[in-house]
Amino acid sequence: MILFTIASQSIIKIHLNINGENSNNQDLIDQFPNTALIVNKTPFVVGIYGGPNILDPVDTWDYTSRDVQYQVVEGLVGYNYSSHPNYEIIPKLAENWRWHSPTRISFKIRENVYFHDGTLLDANIVKWNFERLMYFCNVTGTLPANSTSWEAFPSSLFFFSNGTYIFKDFEVLSTYNFTINLNAPFAALLDLLCFGAIVILSPNSTPKFGYLNLYSDKLVGTGPFVYDDYNLVDEVRFHAYHNYWGGKAEIEEMIWLIEFDGITRMNAALNGTYDYVTGIMENYIDIFKADPDIHVEDVGEGIQYTYLEIYSGAHDTDGTPLGGPQFQKNNASFRRALAYSINYTYIWEEIIGSAVEGFPAVPRGMPGYNSSVVQASDSKYNFTWGIYKARQIMASMYPAETAGLDLHLGTDDALWQSLSLRTVEINMHEGWITNGNLNQLLDINFGLIGVQTIETIRTWSNYVDTGKNSPWEMDISLMSWGPDYFNPFGMIDPLFNIESANTFSRINDTSLGGLTDMLNVAVAETNKTKQLEIYQDIQSYIYDVERPLTPASHTHISGWTSSSIQSVHSADLVGINYNLFSILDFYQVKWNKLAPAPGPFNLTSNAGSPDYDGNFMLSWNSSERAHNYSIYIDDSFISIIDGTQTLLGNQATISPFPVIGLSNGDYYFVVVAHNKLGDKLSNNLRVNVSLMVPGSFVLTSDADTPDGDGSFNLYWNSSIGADNYSIYWQNSSIIVIDGSPTLLLDHVTTSLFPVSGLASGDYYFVVVAHNTQGDTLSNNIYVNVSLMPPGSFVLTSDADTPDSDGSFNLIWTSSTGADNYSIYRHNSSISIIDGSQTLLLDHVAISPFSASELANGEYYFIVVAHNTQGDTLSNNLYVNVQVILPASFVLTSDADTPDNDGIFNLFWTISTGADNYSIYRHDSSISIIDGSQTLLVYQITIFLYPVSGLASGEYYFIVVAHNGSVDTLSNNVFVIVQLSEDIPGYNIGLIIAIASLTSIYFIKKRRK
Repeated sequence: MILFTIASQSIIKIHLNINGENSNNQDLIDQFPNTALIVNKTPFVVGIYGGPNILDPVDTWDYTSRDVQYQVVEGLVGYNYSSHPNYEIIPKLAENWRWHSPTRISFKIRENVYFHDGTLLDANIVKWNFERLMYFCNVTGTLPANSTSWEAFPSSLFFFSNGTYIFKDFEVLSTYNFTINLNAPFAALLDLLCFGAIVILSPNSTPKFGYLNLYSDKLVGTGPFVYDDYNLVDEVRFHAYHNYWGGKAEIEEMIWLIEFDGITRMNAALNGTYDYVTGIMENYIDIFKADPDIHVEDVGEGIQYTYLEIYSGAHDTDGTPLGGPQFQKNNASFRRALAYSINYTYIWEEIIGSAVEGFPAVPRGMPGYNSSVVQASDSKYNFTWGIYKARQIMASMYPAETAGLDLHLGTDDALWQSLSLRTVEINMHEGWITNGNLNQLLDINFGLIGVQTIETIRTWSNYVDTGKNSPWEMDISLMSWGPDYFNPFGMIDPLFNIESANTFSRINDTSLGGLTDMLNVAVAETNKTKQLEIYQDIQSYIYDVERPLTPASHTHISGWTSSSIQSVHSADLVGINYNLFSILDFYQVKWNKLAPAPGPFNLTSNAGSPDYDGNFMLSWNSSERAHNYSIYIDDSFISIIDGTQTLLGNQATISPFPVIGLSNGDYYFVVVAHNKLGDKLSNNLRVNVSLMVPGSFVLTSDADTPDGDGSFNLYWNSSIGADNYSIYWQNSSIIVIDGSPTLLLDHVTTSLFPVSGLASGDYYFVVVAHNTQGDTLSNNIYVNVSLMPPGSFVLTSDADTPDSDGSFNLIWTSSTGADNYSIYRHNSSISIIDGSQTLLLDHVAISPFSASELANGEYYFIVVAHNTQGDTLSNNLYVNVQVILPASFVLTSDADTPDNDGIFNLFWTISTGADNYSIYRHDSSISIIDGSQTLLVYQITIFLYPVSGLASGEYYFIVVAHNGSVDTLSNNVFVIVQLSEDIPGYNIGLIIAIASLTSIYFIKKRRK
């Protein structure tokens, strides 16, 4: 990803109150708003070199914007930055995933995850975000270009080498199952999903078809921090999201102070203003290392590199390329000469000061890096040797112009510099001092091999426009590129694929087995090891000076990368996830910049006085600034924790806390609140436990008298001091539990028991309450069960009288004691079920029941209620069905006789009772619709139909009127079509006249 920031010369101070309302009036409902934080630490302060330029992750292109977003939003997966330098992929908003095929992968979305605005995450929201990404990548080519809608900056990352979008479509198979279908296999998919543009935003706080506005909108995600406030000059503010699915961050309040001036920012760090500082200046690193209050972590060599991009496309001056794609303006030999001629050591030591040899596109710390590539900057060469090799190549290209010149540096230098073998245009990024210094060096170095330079200064937007539309105007440009994710695809394909918008070199190597072929093979290779081998070969193919020239050789010349990435922060910080991506990951940070010890708080309980069962709850209010709590118990008053007390819960205890199983005696409890600066004891709480047998209680039931189905519930109120209960029954009163009563349920803690399936008879029930001190019996409950067949009930319907369409519902009331129902139909009244009736539904009927499509006639219906004791019939329900036919109607047309153009209209009158009409055509008269006719239109509701496009011939038309039951046919309309163009080249009037005369002749002849 190109990461190139040019600061604005004027800054307007705009204060954004993110705790207010967003553009669509959606209030944030984080349960711990910033104005009501119970802080136990001073704010965590970060010194940064600039604020975010972009709020919307889909369009983000710079590091600062990315770092702000990383605190607030998350994707389905992400890199584990604590595993530096391996960065394995770990679940984020997806709990797990499964590949069904090389082009289909499903994700199980994490449940009970809430956005900062209270929206619950599910698979549909994930799909919404992926569709939003597709929209801004302009997949359909219909994205409107205006002030609020443009193609997302990183959109090229989501396309294959051939320009096809990586994602085919998305599916939501269930509430928490999201599936991605790809247009082709893509081995780097999971790495791509770690990229910051593919994060999940709240649809209730994010416009789907417009970008988030930096000045007025909110960034609302599911991350560990809530985005509070952004002042474009001074600071960015966050606070911890207390409802974060991974647990609340230890940082409660976080402030990023913006300081553009590097020296001021470095001195502020030395003065202790910041807990963490970014944009480290090289000359301050040793000073920081010498300060005992500051820690400097050397993370490793940089993974962003700076390179020269050489235009390698066809020579084009007027929009017409000269030659094919391999006919390059700056060919491979010339590009290798330029690569050899550069004084790399001077760049690293003098222009940059803290740089090392640039890598061949893939960083040395990334899988797929090819360590065997020998670049022109390799340590085995030096500048003197490089000039010799470069002059050797130029002499072979321009033998006449260089005849007699010495190839060694220091000899004939002035003569070489006086040559103008080639003139190249070098781009200069406006305001980039390093670019200007490098261009001066290139002018000197290239002059030593007879190449002159012309510098053109361009703004960033002008550079991008030139690179996309007329790149042949820039022979050489300096650029920086860093990985968006930990896979070589993102470092190679966007820069060397001719389909990519970022390939300003326009390298178009279509040779067999060449660059284009290798890129296509790499992106489709699903075996990770084989894919990395292909990317290693591509690096050699482009950068290696010891490999024979290829059409793509040295289309990029790698310049330098940072010798080391440093993280600088307060020495008392722990939990920093150092990483080469320079991602600011503060979720796991812990540090000692604490506020005072915990504040006072009060301990209470719901124990009785005395407590009869030794079971109760301890509760306490929050202690200000406390991190956690412990609970102690003793048999005497607790004034200090000295080891003689019994620890009940250690620093992970939450209120309320259950105490169970205490025996008789006096007990003293105290809760201790902890933080890193000390402890605070609550008040002592004394509880006297005096255990007794369970108290008396009452057993009841909802059984009828008598009970008609043998199914009912037993209920009882709580017995004071009871731990649990047992239930017994027998056929006589229960006075004692002596083995004769039947145990129904043993030692349960519920207070309801359902009884079912009893036969007719007398039953006595009792509940026994238990605790360690003994048992207590409830009262007896007597239930007489007298099973009966289902009760009477009533059958009705919503049929009309008579019913005009043969479709209606049967509805019946509940029959007491019925297990299920059956429905019967007959042509006469039903008094008994004897097999002559038609069974419509057997033992599974549910009211209402839908009857439909009955023909004309009289029908009797009955419903039978069933249970184990017998059946009960409902009343008979009589329904008379008289289906009304559509009325007769007349079809006409405005066709001529004959019709000479095959274009006319069919008209028909209204058919009373018809819902709609269909039109048929045939070559003979139609008396029945049997499938041989041609259906012209089906079930329309208008009374006119235009006919056109008929060839010459005879046609019969008919209209069918429909209603829900039957059809009525119209009359036939007969039309002869005789098209005038059937006799081409003759006057139609003449033809008719001749035909008329002939007819008269024949008539007269027959009269003789």
